[in-house]
Amino acid sequence: MPVSRWGARPGQQRKDTLAQAIAGLTWMLPVATIVFVVYVAGALAGGILYDLPIWVLILPSVPSLLVTWIALIVALVDVTSRPATQLSESARLAWLIALAFLNVLAFLPYWLVVARRPLQLSQP
Repeated sequence: MPVSRWGARPGQQRKDTLAQAIAGLTWMLPVATIVFVVYVAGALAGGILYDLPIWVLILPSVPSLLVTWIALIVALVDVTSRPATQLSESARLAWLIALAFLNVLAFLPYWLVVARRPLQLSQP
C-alpha cells in the first residue's frame, strides 16, 4: 500500500483527519444534554400548566433530536478513535454501551471524564 510523504497510509490519514474534526465538536455533548433537559422541562410545563395541544409539544422536539443525533455520532466516533493510552479497551466498551443505551444521559459524564482531554492521535 502506498505511503504518503508524512509516513502514514492514506486510510489512516483520513481516519486521523476525521477524528481531529470530530474532536473539535465534543462541545456538542453538554449542549445536547442541556437542549434535551430544556425541551423536556418546556414540554412538561407546556402540557401541565398551559394545556397545550400535543402537536405544539412535539414540534420543538425536532431541534432536540437533531442535536442529540449529531452529539451521539460525535461521541461514538470520539470513543472509538481514542488510543489505548487514553482509554483502555474495557473502558472503551463500557462507554460504548453507556452511550448506545443511555445516549443523552451519558453525554455529560462522558464529556466530563473523557472527552475534555485532548485527543492524541497516533504518530506515524
